[in-house]
Amino acid sequence: MNEARPKNPNERPAEAVQDDFLNRLRREQTPVTVLLTDGSRLAGRVKSFDRFSILLESQGQEQLLFKHAIASIAPSPTKAT
Repeated sequence: MNEARPKNPNERPAEAVQDDFLNRLRREQTPVTVLLTDGSRLAGRVKSFDRFSILLESQGQEQLLFKHAIASIAPSPTKAT
């Protein structure tokens, strides 16, 4: 008999963790640095996001980034516009 392991109530799905993180960055308009998988960096603010993409605003322009191309996102100490 193959029984499913009970889920740990303290574990959260990965999507919930990233949604919480991105929502906080968006709400607080925190400047971020985005490291892409090709090694390039982008700076800006998270304007919106969904399951597959993030809309980043930088210097008055919007860029749609696909999550599969993002290596990391971190709050940035520099001011992004």
